[in-house]
Amino acid sequence: MQFFPNFLSLFFEYKNKNSYTMRISLFPPTLLLLMVVGAVIYSPVQAVGIEFVSGSWQEVVDQAKSERKLIFVDAYTVWCGPCKAMSRNTFPKEKVGAFFNEHFVSYKFDMEKGEGLEFAETYEVTAYPTLLFINHLGEVVHKSLGYKTPEQLINEGRQALDPKKNQVLVEMEYESGEADPATIYDYAMQLHAQEKDFRKPAEQYFATIVKDKELLEARNWKAIQAFTSDINSREYQYVLSKQKKFMKRYGIQAVADKLYDVLKQTTIQSVITQNPTGYQEAVTLANSYIKDKGQTANRLRMVHAEANREWGVYAQKALYHFETYIIIQPKALDHSARLFAKHIDEPAKLEKAIEWARQSIAIENEAYNNETHALLLNKLGRHHDALKFANKALRIAILNDEQTDSLQQLVDELQRKVRG
Repeated sequence: MQFFPNFLSLFFEYKNKNSYTMRISLFPPTLLLLMVVGAVIYSPVQAVGIEFVSGSWQEVVDQAKSERKLIFVDAYTVWCGPCKAMSRNTFPKEKVGAFFNEHFVSYKFDMEKGEGLEFAETYEVTAYPTLLFINHLGEVVHKSLGYKTPEQLINEGRQALDPKKNQVLVEMEYESGEADPATIYDYAMQLHAQEKDFRKPAEQYFATIVKDKELLEARNWKAIQAFTSDINSREYQYVLSKQKKFMKRYGIQAVADKLYDVLKQTTIQSVITQNPTGYQEAVTLANSYIKDKGQTANRLRMVHAEANREWGVYAQKALYHFETYIIIQPKALDHSARLFAKHIDEPAKLEKAIEWARQSIAIENEAYNNETHALLLNKLGRHHDALKFANKALRIAILNDEQTDSLQQLVDELQRKVRG
């Protein structure tokens, strides 16, 4: 018994550029069924990210109320690079969409257009992106600033949903004066994420840690990374003295970066306050505790010279630094090369800076270091070569949705020089 009839199929057979012949054929039912099943199997499945709703703000609030959900707001501007990066790298991820579409009504707001202007004023949005979690009464229950990876954004969403974690309740519990250490930690972390003054709760949190060895615990290491900036604090001194243990648990580079960052902040602060003691202490600690043949101490000397705008001293320390040590951080190489492009005039020293710019590009081929290369070549009068790298930097910046105004100005300037 035949369950499926044969199906007519029309198709065109190409004869020449001006002639097609229509042919009719019959697909056997079994073949047709296989073709349909195959099409289903091999059809690509599109990953679905966050589904942002459209409409007015009031409509969004009404929808959240009817669905009994919080509102997630991406407060952005069209010129914000991190905002574009999140739209490209974070919001479209399937796991992000699965979580946010289940738990939130999501909405995007341009803070410089339409209702966004009033929204920015009402919710005091001054940095971008600002990520807000708002209830149907218009109350912010959680807030975070800056670019977030998929994992970080999901974590922010979980905090907003957790009545013990969201910003409003954590702040209320902290201000009651009866908060436990975990709540004090959460509150300090929230202030840190919002770029607000977290020093008081951070000090209170560290005061709850009785034994020094407890600082090795994972949560306390995160607290040290976020809060610690005083070289004389108990937690910094402990990391300094037990750095091998910290490195074994949390990675060599992460611990080394934290140790250096605090020394660098101390050095810069000593210049701002015109008190050399902090800088001297930082260099002494670097020489005594950080076993890298003086590399960190010399970096601090470079930082000190830069902060004081002593460009002759800076050039001397930088030339020694890059000739003595193996530097593989592209931004460190570029930073010194860019300072030479701005402040150093001797051709021989500029040629050295070009080597650093090339090394940076070899490690990480981006707009910023190609621009530095172009600036150095321009300063040496090699305008044709400079234009080549300026154009390259401009192309990379456009592809990465980065700001291009200064690069376009550089390209225009070099084109005028090349034309004579």
